[in-house]
Amino acid sequence: MAEQKIENQTRALAAVFQCCAQIQRIANTGFWDERSCATVIRAIGVTTPDTVDDIYTADQLTAGFELVATSLSKSGLAGMSSDGSNDPLAILMLFNKIMALSAALQNRKEVFNELGNRIDAFHDRMISENQGFMDGDLQAVLRQDVLRECASIYQSVISPNCPKLLIPGREECLKISENQEKIRTLLLAAIRGFVLWDQLGASKLMLLFHRGRIVQCAQEHLVRN
Repeated sequence: MAEQKIENQTRALAAVFQCCAQIQRIANTGFWDERSCATVIRAIGVTTPDTVDDIYTADQLTAGFELVATSLSKSGLAGMSSDGSNDPLAILMLFNKIMALSAALQNRKEVFNELGNRIDAFHDRMISENQGFMDGDLQAVLRQDVLRECASIYQSVISPNCPKLLIPGREECLKISENQEKIRTLLLAAIRGFVLWDQLGASKLMLLFHRGRIVQCAQEHLVRN
């Protein structure tokens, strides 16, 4: 398998892991890392990329690369500590659940096409009304109306048509409507990462056989960054 292909697939996985870590953080603390989240949320609106660089740049996925390197290595999970808001095993479990959800979504062509139409409309609105979004401007990407629209796309298209995905966490955090919108937005961003991963020719079987090369690629990014 070409090294560039491994590189691109590793970026897509890093983006998904970055989403999962922030979902868990919100669910347990009510807080998130704005820069990590803005990177993956912006990717939702990138509908006609020429390269993976147009969707995710490597320097913005450090947290995701760290999770790829640890979660997919044989000894990584055992060596990771949990502070309650960053439980590596819980993050990996959420990763697997979203992978199954994404596969179910892509198997339902009508629903997947509807999702594509909604994302296209979202992209068009960002271009016309919020140009800083496509530039990755933090305030533009994390505007409340942007999060609300992304959350609405997830809630109206994916939730009614795919298996329910329950997010464990603290009730006092999960019951806050703003946190619910953030979580749904990040779930949509994670699905975007998995769709890209699939488009790049990846699969669960590939993940099994090429796990070592993916871990090595993630580790190399951590050294460079």
